[in-house]
Order: sequence, then C-alpha cells, then structure tokens
Amino acid sequence: MGNRRLAFVKMQALGNDLILVDALHLKPLSWSRLAERMCRRHFGVGGDGFLLVLPSRVAPFRMRMFNPDGSEDMCGNGLRCTGKYLHDRGLAKMKEVVIETIGGVRKTWLLEEEGRRSIIRAEMGVPSLSPEDLPMKAEVKDGLHYSLEVDGKVWELNCVSVGTPHAVIFAPREVIGEAFERVSPKIETHPLFPRRISVDWCYPEGKDVLRVRVWERAVGETLSCGTAACAAAVAGRLLGYCGEDVEVRLVGGNLEVTWRRGEQMLLTGPAEEVFTGSWQLRV
Repeated sequence: MGNRRLAFVKMQALGNDLILVDALHLKPLSWSRLAERMCRRHFGVGGDGFLLVLPSRVAPFRMRMFNPDGSEDMCGNGLRCTGKYLHDRGLAKMKEVVIETIGGVRKTWLLEEEGRRSIIRAEMGVPSLSPEDLPMKAEVKDGLHYSLEVDGKVWELNCVSVGTPHAVIFAPREVIGEAFERVSPKIETHPLFPRRISVDWCYPEGKDVLRVRVWERAVGETLSCGTAACAAAVAGRLLGYCGEDVEVRLVGGNLEVTWRRGEQMLLTGPAEEVFTGSWQLRV
C-alpha cells in the first residue's frame, strides 16, 4: 500500500472554517468520504465544510461543497472563500470571477484586500419560498408563517430556499438563548423536512440590522453562515423587519446582504486564508 499527499488550504469566513482542495488537475477521489474524514475535529483537520475547486464545462471554475457528514450542499461563505483562493493564486485575472455551483453559475467580486483578509461579494441566486424547493412536506402555498409544534410549544417558521433550505424564526433574545440548543436539532430533523433544514434564530437589533444565531444542518451551531444571512435578510424583508440592504450580525462577525425582489441576492463579507497543509492518502 503506497502513500501520497493531498495539498489543502484552510480558509475561514467570520469563523465558518472550511477546508479547500484545488482539484483542477487531480483525478477524482471519493470526495464525500474524504470530506467526512478531514472535517472531523480532533481526529482530522477539522472544519464546518469541505470545498473543491474543479474544472467546469459552463464556467471558468466549479465549486463543490460537502458538509462534515459527506452530504453535498451550497455554501455562501464557501463561494466567497473560493473566489478569494482563485484571486490569491492568480487563477482569476480579473476582480470578477464566474464559478459554477450546485445552485447554478454565480459571480464573485474582489472588493478590498486587507493583508491576508479580503472582502468578497458573491451572487447568491434568487430565493424561493416554494415548499418543493426546500423540500417541505406541507400543503401550503409558500413557507412563510408555518406553525410547527416542538416540545409543546408552537414556533412560527419562515422557510426559505437560498440554494439550501433554512427555517427562519423571529423571537426575543431571551427566548433564543433558552431554546436554541434544545429546539434547533428537533426542527432540523423533523419529518416535515426530508432532507433536513438549517434553523436561523433572529431578532431585529436596529434599522436594517438583524442579529442571527445559526444551527446549520449536518453541522450544529456555526459561527457564521452566508446562506443563513441571506435567508434571514429575505424573511426579514418580507415580514417588514428590514429593507433591501441588511447588516446581518452573526456570532463570528457581520455580513451584508442586498436583495431586491426578483433579483439575485448579493452577499458581502470577509474571507481569509488561515494555513496550508497536506493530508496523507492511502492508496
């Protein structure tokens, strides 16, 4: 049995830590299984997700993202980290780069460079409230104002697909503190959501400012989540809590979301390379 090593880059976006592998010139591996092994904290590299940079037939580059359990998903912070990696390595010659994702073709823009940290804006697609897009097993027109009983209490969910499904709950800060860890996993794995769902707990903190705490499907609590920021901003706008431009304050820091109805969401925030390393493959 031989050994070879796989180069990787550890990235982070407001504490959402991701392992990135440049597979532009690599033969395919069992990426899902590798993501499970490398994302394990204490026993692997550790990460909230695993990113691949690949060739694409419809864009200059393709990004794939895997959760720590090996399931494939969309990731807003991952898209911005990928954009930063391509700029830093000289693979993207312009400040704008086009990347294929599981949710479609998206653009990223390099706005600022601050040492190791860059400010990246990314297209995040058009949000959907359709139960079929989540998916959500309910005979309803859309995912807004859905009442779900958990632990003897009814919670109002506002379900939004932003390439990955989110249930947004607006509640007072003290309620979120008490219910977050107890209720979130029960909503995530509820039979209503056959592919599970991320749960975003929100409360307005000022004009066009939302404070958000995220329980990410297949991960648990995460310090930052780009798709959660987008889902919260969309739900907040539809419910009248905020306007088109929203500052989303997460545990790890702040993201900016812009959404005008009928248009793509735009997500802006920092991304940073933390370190490089290599992983031993046994073949």
